[in-house]
Amino acid sequence: MGDVKMPKYKPIRIKLNEQEDAEVYYQKVCGKNETVRRHARILYYAGQGTASMKELCQKAECDYGTARLLLERYEKDGITAMYQCRRGKKPGRLDEYEKEIEEELDRHPAKSVPEIIVMLKEKFEITITATPVRNWLKKRGIITDKPKRCRQKQMKRRRNIF
Repeated sequence: MGDVKMPKYKPIRIKLNEQEDAEVYYQKVCGKNETVRRHARILYYAGQGTASMKELCQKAECDYGTARLLLERYEKDGITAMYQCRRGKKPGRLDEYEKEIEEELDRHPAKSVPEIIVMLKEKFEITITATPVRNWLKKRGIITDKPKRCRQKQMKRRRNIF
């Protein structure tokens, strides 16, 4: 009983099914997003099995905190943890006032994006251009079509082609 050595570190091994293994390998090799590629490397080597977190971090070329956090997320969320890249996207200014803006648009429907921009400046003191407003409205399903002038330009181009 005295000669049995206990391992100093806990081995790292996660169980990936065949589809998850293929997805992780594809993202590790061909992924377009650097963060997803890094996450895929961590999951790939954790799926292969390593002796310790130190070894996993060396193989996956990452830091300890990233590997630990990703493995915790994997336990909770499964393979979708590989795609969680929150740092690069910050919430939009319009999202902070989402309810109030929608209520205001329900009370006083605007006929155009410039009218909405004026309303945002007057009521919420938000100075913003048309493109983010248009994108925000599309994301909420409030508008779905292109501005009138864009449609007119497309129609002119089509007429000139034929």
